[in-house]
Amino acid sequence: MIGFSLYVVGTIVFLLWNVGVYTPKNGYWYFYEISLALESILFSVVLSKKLNQTKALANSLHTQKILLRELHHRVKNNLQFIISLYRLKLRSYLDSVGKEKLKEVENNVHSMGKIHDILHSNQTISNLNSSIYFEDLIKEIKRAYPNKNINFFIDTKDLVLNIDQAIYCGLIINELVTNSIKYAFNENSGNISIILDTDTQKRYVLNIFDNGKGFDWENKPLSFGLTLVERLVKDELKGELKFSNENGASFRIWWG
Repeated sequence: MIGFSLYVVGTIVFLLWNVGVYTPKNGYWYFYEISLALESILFSVVLSKKLNQTKALANSLHTQKILLRELHHRVKNNLQFIISLYRLKLRSYLDSVGKEKLKEVENNVHSMGKIHDILHSNQTISNLNSSIYFEDLIKEIKRAYPNKNINFFIDTKDLVLNIDQAIYCGLIINELVTNSIKYAFNENSGNISIILDTDTQKRYVLNIFDNGKGFDWENKPLSFGLTLVERLVKDELKGELKFSNENGASFRIWWG
């Protein structure tokens, strides 16, 4: 700013001297050239400092990316280690029901590990695209039930979720979709839809429904999975849960 001001003053004085309005007592003393040189020197000094600052910031950003990548890598590895550890410790002591429950727990852990995959690939630490997350999550669930021919419809409007919301939604989806795959259909085929949107109050609305046989929510004792879903919605998301049983089981969740 100072250099530019000197340049402007020098230019004005130079123009006044050229039109004869101003004549220095000691003759022409190169005020235009001097102002131009001073501006160039000051600009070079400032530019050099800015470049050094930019380089330092670039190095800091690079270091942060490395640390962030290492963090996600370690968290994912730790989650995988937990799965492997409990699988080794419990497999020989569990009956078929216990092994099925252990597989459900593994799916829950995988849903949280998938978040770190997405955060790492997108170099973010706080938010993630719900469409990418839900689609990857469903792939993991389908992989656990290879003999089921279930069609999935996912529509999230590419809404962005923060990390806490994503974790809770992942656990909810894992529980409800797993229940539908296991119990909703008389045959090994059916349709499950997962739709995320916002309402007029800017709240998130998550709909999960299937075209199966449904169940009696009022008279059937809630399983651990459904109890977990209720607690996640009310205690963690601070939201509301509504169930309906028309043409299959349908869950509607609001929060935000």
